[in-house]
Amino acid sequence: MKPGGSAQEIGAAWWDGLRRALSALGTGPDAAAVHQARVYARRMRVVLSAGRAEIGRGPARRAARALARLAKALGPVRDWEVRTVFLERCRKSAPAGAIRKGISLLLRSARRQQTEAQRGLRRAVRDFVRRDAVAALSRAAGVPADGRRVRKKIRKQLLSLQRYSKLPSAGPRQHALRLKIRKLRYRLEFLAAWPDGFRSSFVSAVKKIQDLLGAAHDADIQQRWVAKEGILLPEPLRRGVVPYVREQCRREKKAACAELRKYWRRFAQDMPWEYSAKAP
Repeated sequence: MKPGGSAQEIGAAWWDGLRRALSALGTGPDAAAVHQARVYARRMRVVLSAGRAEIGRGPARRAARALARLAKALGPVRDWEVRTVFLERCRKSAPAGAIRKGISLLLRSARRQQTEAQRGLRRAVRDFVRRDAVAALSRAAGVPADGRRVRKKIRKQLLSLQRYSKLPSAGPRQHALRLKIRKLRYRLEFLAAWPDGFRSSFVSAVKKIQDLLGAAHDADIQQRWVAKEGILLPEPLRRGVVPYVREQCRREKKAACAELRKYWRRFAQDMPWEYSAKAP
């Protein structure tokens, strides 16, 4: 959806995108469809928030809960996809012998758990399309939206980001920042419906920072998983495999954080701290 369209057009396009992604998931596991479903589910939560006065608090609340349940099933599938791709990279770069053999065992375990997550997602998709929340989402996608509500939330988020004048390198603060940036991105995209919304370069910067924060977070998650799953490997393999894979995690996080610091400096300088919450 190009900037400048009406709020109804953006809502309808996002709802159509979610339905198409869920339809693709019905035919089997598809990494691209999982990604699209996650993106559009988050976008529809913004649409629900903006159209809550038109569709009613009760239906909006039920629809939001249905989206949350769907997101809860989509998340593990995406995480296992990222993990298997990461382990495949590690296996390819690992020296031949015990380390590569141990990574193959980790990869086999990850794929087994990935299959279980995919089964759970198929059940969640079937449950989602049967719920009356679908009617509320369909209606929210076509009603006049309240831009003031979205603008107030954006202004609040921008003010909260002032606490991050220095980019956190790890830990709960970095995780909290990632969640704030993620919510900010989808609200900014929704405001593209109005001529006085944020310029596209700022929205693109937010998306890039979200991606880099996500990459750093993924590296942390992989390190913890490898430390836990590595215990199940035979002792001779574990001594070589776990340190090797965790080192690859640290390298990937270091690269993501280095690029993130560069973008964050530019973002902090460009950020419109004083943003009106008036109606569009």
